[in-house]
Formats: sequence, C-alpha cells, structure tokens
Amino acid sequence: MTKLMRRPNPATTGTEIIALAYKRASTEEQLKGYGLDVQDDELRAWEAEDARRTILETFSDEGVSGALDRRPDMLRLEERAREGKANRIVVPMVDRAGRTARAAFNWAWRMQDIGVHFISIREHIDTSTELGWTMFQQYVFFSEMEWNSIRQRTLAGRNKKIEYGGWPAGPAPYGYRIEGKGQKGSFLVVCEGEALVILKAVALLVDDKSSFEEAADELNRLGMYTRSGKPWTTTNLYQRMHSETFDGYTTYRKANRGDREKATRLYEDGTPVHGKPIRIAVPQILTPYRTDELKAALKKRSIDKPRKPARIYSLSGHIASDCGQVYVGGGRTGQRA
Repeated sequence: MTKLMRRPNPATTGTEIIALAYKRASTEEQLKGYGLDVQDDELRAWEAEDARRTILETFSDEGVSGALDRRPDMLRLEERAREGKANRIVVPMVDRAGRTARAAFNWAWRMQDIGVHFISIREHIDTSTELGWTMFQQYVFFSEMEWNSIRQRTLAGRNKKIEYGGWPAGPAPYGYRIEGKGQKGSFLVVCEGEALVILKAVALLVDDKSSFEEAADELNRLGMYTRSGKPWTTTNLYQRMHSETFDGYTTYRKANRGDREKATRLYEDGTPVHGKPIRIAVPQILTPYRTDELKAALKKRSIDKPRKPARIYSLSGHIASDCGQVYVGGGRTGQRA
C-alpha cells in the first residue's frame, strides 16, 4: 500500500461537528455482547457530551464482516455524505470502519475527498488533524493484526477439534445428525430415521436388483422421503448411494471446484484456502460386507438414462430397386431435415 495519509481539508476543521454515525457488528461480536445496541449507546453518549455535536443519522451493518470494503449501510452512508450536510463520520471505535487496512483506508480516503473526516470515540481520534490521521493509521494496522490473530486461533481450534473427532461446522452428511449442536464438543452420530432409509435403499438395489429409478419410486411410495421431506429423484439417490461415509469417514474441506455458492474456496492450484482436506471418522451404517455388496451392485448399473424414442421411417421396405433390393430409411445426427 503506497498511499497512507492524506492532508486534512482546513475547511472542515471548524468547531461544530455535524456527523453521520456508523455502527457495525459481526455475528460473533453480537454473541459476545458487543452488538449494535451497545454501540448505539456509545454514539448517543458522545453526542450528549457536547452541544456542538449533532448526529444527523445512524447507519448499521448487522452481521457483516469488517474485512469487506463494500457493506450495504456503509454505502448508504456514503450517498448521504455526498449531499454535503455532514463534516464527520463518527464510529464507536476504529475497527468499526474496517477490520483490514484496505477496507478502512479506502473508505476514509473516499470520504476525505469530499471533505468528510472520521471520529473514533474510544481512541479519541479525529482524522481532520495530522495527529488524528497518524493515530488512525496505527489503530487500523493494530486492528488488522488482531483480526488476523483471531482468525488463526479460530482455525487452529477448529483443526484441533477435528483431530479429536469433533464436527467443525456445516450440516451433517446424510444418515447422521450432530450431537451437541452449537456446543464446543459436538460430534456426529447415526440418525436412525435416515439410516433406515439407507438400509431400505441398499436392499432394493442389492437384493431386489432394482434400478435407481425403481428404488426411488419405491422409497417415495413408502413415504421414506429425503431429509428435506421431498420425494427422491434418481440423481439424488445415486449421490446418496455413493457416499464416502459407507467407508467410515467424511471429508472436511473437499477440494471441489463446483459452482455451488458454499463450495470450499480454493487457490488456483486447487488447494483449499483455509487448510488441507481432513478426513473425519464416522460410525458406519453398513457393515463392511454389506458395503462391498453395494459397491459391486453399483458397478453394474448407472443412473437410468431415458431412451430416445424410436424414429419411424414410413417408407422403409416400400421402395425397391431394379435389382430387387429394399431401401431402409435413415437420418444423420445433428442435421436438420
């Protein structure tokens, strides 16, 4: 980062402060007691301390990370600031403006370009002065260091939990439920209802030699629906029957480059951003022998693909050559008639 500080605009350093207030809280901060209501109290107390201070409007981003340099209410505040009625943006503390140097500085520079400076209540900072800008820079860097440290501790704690067989995050694989959900020591156990569906599906595919379509229809007829309560489809059942949990594990941070919104974030080389894939042991629903039977049955069939309707050639066998041979109708794939 080459641009660290901008000189203040003397036209905005008057004694009367007309401010737009901004407060932000991530989900984790709200759980720890530093929610928007607490920040609102700080802002109102600051305004009441001096008759020359006025808050025109307060903007709030709830459950939004300070690492983002584009936040919904932050952008709304910018639009309001460009109306020219305020000369300050007041925040309870510097890290409300941004948890990273990029997020905080970019916002501060954009606002200073239109003559609006930042005030941070806790640190007693006003960026309309040279000292205020210097302090703002220092606290922004400290905030980013703290944020990175928290991220590393969180990641280390999650990895340690996985190593001891705990469930780190996200929904449980089909056939399992999370025991102690929301607690530090949560782990996976077999979900009896879903396990019964799996056992029935395996019996249909292995013992009855049903196709995936036939097995899905039978499960739906019996009212043994998916986790979401919807009827089984051929594709959905196919995916469930190829689950790695039948081998006694599930993979956390799968290296999947799919288009799903919740797919694991990857680097260009395909490795996950937040760590390597980790296998988590789970109790097996099928016995090893039954798992081998299922795998053998799956090799013999794939998802049933609908057959193309037979083409009818009305002149087949009705045109004969002089030598007595009969013509057969035909067509070429990909060409229009």
